[in-house]
Amino acid sequence: MERKYELLTDQSQEFHNTKVYRIRALRDVNDYIKKGDFGGYIESENNLSHEGTCWVDDAAIVCGKARVKDNAMVYDNPRIYGHAIIADNAVVSGKAYIYDFALVSENATVFENAHLEDHCHVHGDARVFGTSEISDNANIYGNSAIFDNAMVYENAIVEKLGVVKENARVRGNCRITGIATISSNANIEGGIIDDGDISEHAFIRSNNDYFSLLFIDFDITAYRSFSDYIYINYNRNDNVHLVFRLEEFEKNVKKYKRKIRKKYMHIIKIIKSELKK
Repeated sequence: MERKYELLTDQSQEFHNTKVYRIRALRDVNDYIKKGDFGGYIESENNLSHEGTCWVDDAAIVCGKARVKDNAMVYDNPRIYGHAIIADNAVVSGKAYIYDFALVSENATVFENAHLEDHCHVHGDARVFGTSEISDNANIYGNSAIFDNAMVYENAIVEKLGVVKENARVRGNCRITGIATISSNANIEGGIIDDGDISEHAFIRSNNDYFSLLFIDFDITAYRSFSDYIYINYNRNDNVHLVFRLEEFEKNVKKYKRKIRKKYMHIIKIIKSELKK
C-alpha cells in the first residue's frame, strides 16, 4: 500500500489535551488534493486511511481512535474523536462535532454545527446540519434531513423523506418515515409517523395520538398536545399553512358555505373518531 500523506511534526496543535499534526499529501489523492497539498490535523496514521480518496482538510481535526476511510471527506473546521467513523462517500464539514461511537457512512452529509454522539448512525443520503443533535442509538438514513435545533435520540429512526426541524424532539422507539415533517416544538415519543405535518404543541406517544388526511389541494394532520387537546395542522397547496385547536377549526368551518362546510364537518367527524375525542 502506497502511503498518501505524511504527518508534519513541526506543525501541530492540541485538542482535548491531545497533540495533533498537520498532514501533507505525498501523492495525488483525488481531483482536488494533489501531491504537496497541506491537509487538516490528525493524531496518528490510524485516524486517516492511506487507501481510497478519503482526506482530512483545512482546519479539521481527527484524533483518538476515530477514523476516516474509503472516499470520505472531512473539511472546514469539524472535530471528530472518540471511536467515531466517517466512511464510504460521507462528507463532514462546517463546525460539526462527531464523537463516541457515532458512524457517518454511505452518502450522508453532516455540516454546520451539528453534533453526533453515542452510537448514532447517519447514512444513506441523509443530511444533518444546523445546531441539531443526534445521540444514543438514533438511526438517520434515506433522504431524511435533521436541522435547525432539532434533536433525535434514544432509539428513534428517521428515514425516507422524513424531516425533523426547528425545536422538535424525536425520541423513544418512534419512526419518522414517508413524507412526514416534524417541526416547531413537537415532541414525538412513539408511533410510526409516515405522512403529515406535525408541529406546534404536539405530544405523540403512539399512532393513536395522530391522524392525517391527504387531498388533492390540501392536507390535514390532527394530533394530540401536551395538554391533551387536539390540534389541526392545515396545509394548502398555495402555501397557506395554519394551526388550530380542533374546537377553533370547527367553529371556523361552520361559517363556510353549505357544500364546503359539509365536507369539512365530515373530516372533523373522522378526526374525532380516529383520535377518540
